[in-house]
Amino acid sequence: MNDKENTPFSINPPTQSTDLPQGATRVPAAPPEAQGPAFENMILDACVAEFQSKKKKAFINLHNYLTNPAAIGEHGDLVSECVTLIKDLSDANGGLEAIRELTRH
Repeated sequence: MNDKENTPFSINPPTQSTDLPQGATRVPAAPPEAQGPAFENMILDACVAEFQSKKKKAFINLHNYLTNPAAIGEHGDLVSECVTLIKDLSDANGGLEAIRELTRH
């Protein structure tokens, strides 16, 4: 037996609708608006929004922990929580910087 016969699934996509499992439908090609530079910009915009959101959330929580630690009763290890939030801030800033570097011309 060769390796292809040992594979429990087909590596190559089906070429005919009869090759699809019963009840399965072929995934349509991406529409034109989901291709090209405009779509790439939308993806990058979504990435920026994700990192900005993560940054704001970490900043707000860190600010709350530092200015009002008595109000955070369920967190016994405030230092550990703050370290985690500082890492989240750093990660978000790093992601935003990476996007800036990618988009520099």
